[in-house]
Amino acid sequence: TFANLGRIFVRRLAHDAPSYSGVGASGNLGAVQSIRTAFLSGRVKDNAQVFPAHRSMMHLEAVIDEMRVKYAKDFDELLGGINYKNTYETPYKYTLNPNRLVTCAGGTILAALNAHGRLSPCPLFSETEYQSASVWDIGIREAWTSALCMTEMRSTTASEIAGCGTCANLDNGCGGGCRAKSYLAYGTIYKNDYQCAYSVPSINSCSPRVH
Repeated sequence: TFANLGRIFVRRLAHDAPSYSGVGASGNLGAVQSIRTAFLSGRVKDNAQVFPAHRSMMHLEAVIDEMRVKYAKDFDELLGGINYKNTYETPYKYTLNPNRLVTCAGGTILAALNAHGRLSPCPLFSETEYQSASVWDIGIREAWTSALCMTEMRSTTASEIAGCGTCANLDNGCGGGCRAKSYLAYGTIYKNDYQCAYSVPSINSCSPRVH
């Protein structure tokens, strides 16, 4: 299935598109469907062995490309690939990215509000303590503008994340990686995205970053 093979597939369905059963498709104009490999949250933490390791998916890029070509006619847009694949293939290249902000949608154009009224930068933080006080007490404007979780996400620079501030890959679509994956793995947004090969000891020739 796409969930087992892909990193992300995005489907934008035309208004009169048929319903694709089993994947939560919608006939609404501009509907977007995303399927991702599992993150270290919820039940995944206790069942990590069930899901493929990111490194083990490197050889599937050709399969994903084949699927994308095969099913492209059924979608307005179909995207797929392996995140950070180049970091598993090429050595870490040093450069300077002074004061470069991490480019994450969380806390900038995205937020998640849970049933308890607590705002977090994105849905991946919903089961963590990285949230605001209840908007029922402080108001949603105050939560958005002043909550620590929101202000930190908007102000984090690459130089605050080990290795990112000197990584040439930062401007190559990475943007500093996912801050939620850092928090879920290490309890802080100031660590590397664990799926990047530069962040962990690697079996290839890449120089690992230092945590």
